[in-house]
Amino acid sequence: MLELKNIYKQYETTPILNHISICFPDTGMIGIQGKSGCGKSTLLYIMGLLDEDYEGDILFNHEKIEDKEKFICEHMSFMTQNKDFIASLTSKENIMLPCHISHLHDSSSLLQKVGKRLGIQDLLSRYPSQLSGGQMRRVAIAGILAMEPKVLVLDEPTAGLDPEGRHQMMEMFNRLHKDENLTIILVTHQMNDVAEYADHVIVLESGKVIADSTPKE
Repeated sequence: MLELKNIYKQYETTPILNHISICFPDTGMIGIQGKSGCGKSTLLYIMGLLDEDYEGDILFNHEKIEDKEKFICEHMSFMTQNKDFIASLTSKENIMLPCHISHLHDSSSLLQKVGKRLGIQDLLSRYPSQLSGGQMRRVAIAGILAMEPKVLVLDEPTAGLDPEGRHQMMEMFNRLHKDENLTIILVTHQMNDVAEYADHVIVLESGKVIADSTPKE
């Protein structure tokens, strides 16, 4: 269970996140929404342990996360909007790179499992310049799944996709969190996507949580 306790961040004298506390479930898809500038991307980067300039605590299974590098290696993966591909590497090499950096076992069986699950077997030998937007996202997701995380943190994973592409991507996330018992936390501007697929929706405004709902109920 991932928990944020009293998270506060300001820029100069302006609060960006104003004492936010959220307790996420052990499994499920959680959407974070809000207008531009409300603090949702900042919250996502703090939650993904990529931003350390804040006050408050982040806990996992009721214990404060002290060793952030170890926690990321063992429990969490984060996908940014730009997907951070290395142009000179194939899809397969980009997928396995995080495992090499984190000194995890390079498992061909794991790559085969992830590739089959995401339908990217035919893309593994291609370079980033040879992939469409939707294909690049699938390869990026494969890269973070190869780390075998418990929590996926995704920043605008359907941005730039057409309605059919967004539908396919959200269907994939829906299957993943159910089949792999994952917690998937995503920021998105696509209100319809979240309303249809998310188990939990958190709405931010001016750095505060103004709504916390379960749209499927």
